[in-house]
Amino acid sequence: LGLLAIYCLRRIRVRLGETQGAAIDVFGIVLLMVGVGAMQLLLSRGIGGQWLQSPEFGGEAAIAVLCFSLLAVRARYRSFAVIQTVVFTDINFATAAFFNFMLSALLFVAVLFVPLLAEGPLGFSATAAGALAMPRAALMMAMMLVIGHVIRRVDLRVLLVAGWVLMA
Repeated sequence: LGLLAIYCLRRIRVRLGETQGAAIDVFGIVLLMVGVGAMQLLLSRGIGGQWLQSPEFGGEAAIAVLCFSLLAVRARYRSFAVIQTVVFTDINFATAAFFNFMLSALLFVAVLFVPLLAEGPLGFSATAAGALAMPRAALMMAMMLVIGHVIRRVDLRVLLVAGWVLMA
């Protein structure tokens, strides 16, 4: 799947003068992948495990911390890195990124824990718990299609306020 994504991205590469011949920060991307992978293993295998007694958890945590630390140092002291921290000096971008991160985290928690709550304490079957996510998924799909047609005709601020109201 990853190779297919790389192939498709190479075929639709944007033809801008700035991106022509631009190098890719392979080491930074590898650090990011290994760090996220180690953290994913740590968090997914850590459920019900002995965190402080297991050398596996300690190793995964050390790898994740080391990779993220090297990535942060690389972004700070190199002009060419996979993560550009200079974009966060713009207050509008930093605020939007923070808002997007928090909203995504809250939505992820709701999507993850509602079926678990339904299966566990509420005693629903796995099928019924999965069906709880269907209305949200159908509404999201329908709204994406609607917004695709409406976005050119309605002021973006009105859409933003409507989204906030619907989320509240």
